[in-house]
Parts: sequence; C-alpha cells; structure tokens
Amino acid sequence: MKKYQPKDKRKSEYSQVENKQIENQLARQPIPQTKSELNGHPLYVLKSKLLKFEGIYPNETQPIGWFKEEPIYSRDNIHILRSKQTWLKEARQVNPDEEPYKLVEGRIKNVDRKMGVTTRPQLELFGEWQTSEYVPPVAKDGIVPCNEYGNVDLFKPEMIPNGCVHIVEPNAARLCKKLGINCAEAITGFDAHGGGSHPVIEGIVICKEFEQALRDAVEQQKQITLEKEIKKKDERIYKNWRKLIRGLIIKQNLARKYADMDGTQMATDAKYQWPVLPKEDNKNDENSM
Repeated sequence: MKKYQPKDKRKSEYSQVENKQIENQLARQPIPQTKSELNGHPLYVLKSKLLKFEGIYPNETQPIGWFKEEPIYSRDNIHILRSKQTWLKEARQVNPDEEPYKLVEGRIKNVDRKMGVTTRPQLELFGEWQTSEYVPPVAKDGIVPCNEYGNVDLFKPEMIPNGCVHIVEPNAARLCKKLGINCAEAITGFDAHGGGSHPVIEGIVICKEFEQALRDAVEQQKQITLEKEIKKKDERIYKNWRKLIRGLIIKQNLARKYADMDGTQMATDAKYQWPVLPKEDNKNDENSM
C-alpha cells in the first residue's frame, strides 16, 4: 500500500488509522479473478503488469494465486529497481560484484543519435537490497576528490567528501583560481531539457582548511562590488543633474534670444529669468480693474 499513499509524510493519526482499516478490509476480500479488477489493484499484481522499473523480490517468491495461467503476486514483494546513477542520487551505491537484477532498454544519448545509432543500449537495474549507504571519499593534501568528470556528486548533503565544505557564493570558483585553491563544481541534480538530461551545478566544493580564506575573499569582493555600484549610481545622478541644468541653460538662452520677437522682455531675477508682460499691458490690466 505504500506505493499508493501520498508522498507527504505529515499525516494525521486519523489518516493512518483510516488507511490501515482500508488495507485490512481489502486483505479480507478474495483475490480478484478478472483482469480488470487486478489492473491497478493495491494488493495484487499480475507478473505481466509489472512496470519497467519494478521487480519481484525475493526471486524465489511464490505466487499467491493464478489468473488463468498467469501468476499473481502480492505487492509486498514488488520493489522499485534503479540504475547505479539513480541509486547514487539517493545517496546509495551498488555493492561490488553485484549482478543486475533486471535488464531493460535504456535511452539513446543525443550524441549517439546524431551519429545514426538506433539500437537502444541495455540499462542495468538493481534493487535496494543490492546497495549500501554512500560512503563519501576523503580529501587529501588540499585536493577535492572528484568523479570521472571532474565534478563532485552532491545530490544529498551527506554526500559531501570528508574534509570538504560546500560553498554557494557568486564568483567563488573564479576567486579559488585567483587564490590557487583547488575546487570542483557541485552537481546537485539533473534537469531534463533540450531532449537530454543536463547536470545542475550549484556552487563549488573545497577543502575545509581553505574555507575561511575563500569566505574572506568573497566578502572583500562583495564590498568592492558594492562600492562600484555606489560610485556608478552617483555618477549617473551627477550626469542626470548635469543634463537637466544644461537643458535649463539652453532653454534660458533661447528665451533670451527670441524675447523681443513677441514684444516681451526677460525678467532680471537672479534665479529665474522668465519672460514677463510689457509694462503697458500691466497698466491696462490695472485700469481695467
């Protein structure tokens, strides 16, 4: 029944009791004898209906019933199978000398597809009983232990190599190169896009003895960046004010140049020199009042 339960583990006691009652009720019922009832049943499954990444374990498990000539198995004996890479994402590694529990067709890589490869490769699948908890490698002499691609598999926090620390800061890799600190990109997952699976890089991994030096350099770089941004902002403000004042001067000069064309004269105020009405017009306005 675990497969059919919600992934959210924060269940109320009432929900747990209710699920247990449903499970007990289904267990008391006889095994379905029609294919439609067996399809998707929470307790039983036909062998032919096993999914691609499912397997029966133990291998010698006996069927609990038959539909015509096809065996029926309890879902308690159905387990999820994964490839070595997928188990690694769960912080588990396949034990040495383990034979694949099941072989299925894998996907053709984009590079192979472009070269005309049409045959799907075989994908080796393993059960959890064939794996053990991932044991992180140990850093030595300031060198970060990497995978075959020069990265660090860090799908879960407990996968960090012993003696190392995960740094997620902007420009950290560039600063490491500048300081001569050995580092490696941290692969925290894979993203499917563009017809393929691409690694998700999040930060870098360095040895712990260099952590403080790198963090000091990061803070110093942040301060330098902040000062540059403030200076750039001040320069932009000064430039805008200069543009505004220049525009006002041009406007004032144009107003002074063409003041006599409409019979007006310029004001002589020290701050604002704007056109004013002629004195004759002012007198006429006073007489009219």
